Amino acid sequence: MSRIAQGENIYRVSFALCFLLSSWFIADIFALLFEKYLPSPPVSPLSMRSRSAIMAFPSDYDVIGNRNLFSSKVPKKTSNDIDMEAEPTLSTLPLQLIGTVIFNDPTRSLAAIQDKGDSKMFPVRMGDEIEGKVQILRVEARKVIFINTQSRRKEFIEIPEDPAMKITKNVRSTKAAGNITQVEENKFVVKRAELDAQMANFNTLITQARAVPEMVGGQMVGFRLMQIQPGSFYSKIGLKEQDVINSVNGEKITDAAKALSVLQELKHMNSLDLGTTRDGKEVNLNYDIQ
Repeated sequence: MSRIAQGENIYRVSFALCFLLSSWFIADIFALLFEKYLPSPPVSPLSMRSRSAIMAFPSDYDVIGNRNLFSSKVPKKTSNDIDMEAEPTLSTLPLQLIGTVIFNDPTRSLAAIQDKGDSKMFPVRMGDEIEGKVQILRVEARKVIFINTQSRRKEFIEIPEDPAMKITKNVRSTKAAGNITQVEENKFVVKRAELDAQMANFNTLITQARAVPEMVGGQMVGFRLMQIQPGSFYSKIGLKEQDVINSVNGEKITDAAKALSVLQELKHMNSLDLGTTRDGKEVNLNYDIQ
């Protein structure tokens, strides 16, 4: 009996092994036949992060270090960077600051800059460029700060305060007496040599009087002259304290840039008409340039 029971156990074990082997074999055949029709299993986000962490290289973390979140290092500057915190240096470009008009709003302040290389004058404001050479950063009373687009540095030009220039001004005024003649109440004859001399010494000319923008209803209507020095060029051509210059040769002065552009063309004019307001009345001043 024991042998019969033992034989039955062996039979059961053998049957179970055959069933498992057959199932495994059939499953492999099924996988080979239908593998291309089965969808891919979803990838766990955790496994994705783990895989990325394992495959990461040290260079992958450079972007974090370069951001310098904890100010652990000073970022390196490339050769093209401009240090906006640096103090501007005196420019060696062939540019000369002729004059400035300062407003309370710095974006409206204006400067007249002459390029001595080609004898051109440019009226510029904050943000303007001059023929790809400079970009204006700020206009001050006697200085203009800009970016030199070639050297990529902050530079400036200024109107020098030269005591010798004031002495020259006084001597010139004495010699100029015969070059400006008043032929009628508001009509004058100006020798071209005198006009050329005044324009050539423009830095001195702008110190002989102060021109302030005249605003009416928020709009500019001209320039009011103040602090005119006795015996100066302005007084010799009939301009008086508190005169408001409204127009030049019939063109209204509604913008400082327009006034500076007229000054640029003054040396080529044969006559000049100034429309002014004096004590609330319109007064026209005429100049014959010979």
